[in-house]
Amino acid sequence: MATEIAQIDGGADLLLKVLSGERLSASDCLRLWKTRDLTSLGALANLRREAVSGNAVFFRREVHLNYTGLPVPSCPLCNRFASRRLSPGQWERSLELIHPDIVAELHLTAGASPQFGLDALCAIVRRVAALRPSLKVRAFTWSELETAAEREGTTPDQTLEALVEAGLDSLAGGALMDLTPDRPHLVGERTAQLERRAPWVAAAAARGLRCEVSWVYGDEDDPQWIIDGLARIRDLQDRWGIFQCFTPLLFQWPSDDVEIPMATGYNQLRAVAVGRLILDNLARVRGSWAALTESMMQVAFWYGADDAGGAVLPGDDLTGTVIGQEQLEELIRGTGRDPIDDLRLTNDD
Repeated sequence: MATEIAQIDGGADLLLKVLSGERLSASDCLRLWKTRDLTSLGALANLRREAVSGNAVFFRREVHLNYTGLPVPSCPLCNRFASRRLSPGQWERSLELIHPDIVAELHLTAGASPQFGLDALCAIVRRVAALRPSLKVRAFTWSELETAAEREGTTPDQTLEALVEAGLDSLAGGALMDLTPDRPHLVGERTAQLERRAPWVAAAAARGLRCEVSWVYGDEDDPQWIIDGLARIRDLQDRWGIFQCFTPLLFQWPSDDVEIPMATGYNQLRAVAVGRLILDNLARVRGSWAALTESMMQVAFWYGADDAGGAVLPGDDLTGTVIGQEQLEELIRGTGRDPIDDLRLTNDD
């Protein structure tokens, strides 16, 4: 192992840090991001992954529902479920299709719309509780929350207090910095966005809300900026401790004028591995079938990932692309890992 890791610049020192549980510096992680030795990087990440989760790979029995059909700038994955706009009657009928013995959690996200203020979001949560009281409700990205608060003139504390009273169990959260196809490289603006959303993280922590955090990055993002952003997520987690799972998402920018390389397994596995190593205060790193494809997900379980995302019924009408629990467990076992149905309460530590 030491000989293998030594191929990375400063690899011997990095190996000692990982084995001892010492925190890696931002400069350490920048060296890891820049390495071309993906095998050694994966080996380091797997050491830390197994120290945290052993041989387990966790998954949730969940269904995603986009209640407006609008795309979600902060989550390319959510946009897969935004093929059509759903009227209130339609999404309520969709809820009735959910079998509570099979699905444990409902994941509600949608593109932020001025039509959906705080009262509307609270009404959605209450309606879910009325129709399917056994479901845990994980809902709303930072963009949705900001839009609702702006419409109602409420603070982050007031907004989240109202949603918790309505029955919200946890936040979808997502990316703290959105990427939009027309403005992909405005680093200053994206950094300011993270600062603007920090009070939301604090308000969520004050109410015992937990959430997932994703990192949407582009092929042309500067490596130093990527590592700095991940380090700031680590700082927020040190202070507030609300992030349950980290998901790196490689965004492919559409362009008619510039030829942009397609996402590669190297890029995706590197993000999973470096995410595991720098975010030492997050228990879970996700490498899901929806983000990576099934085969790449399997490889990711040996590159730092210990979370497979959600499993839902095959053929479910709520989502376009689905994978069943039995199939997901088989994929996990096929890698030599142990599938664990994560039935913990959403807001438990």
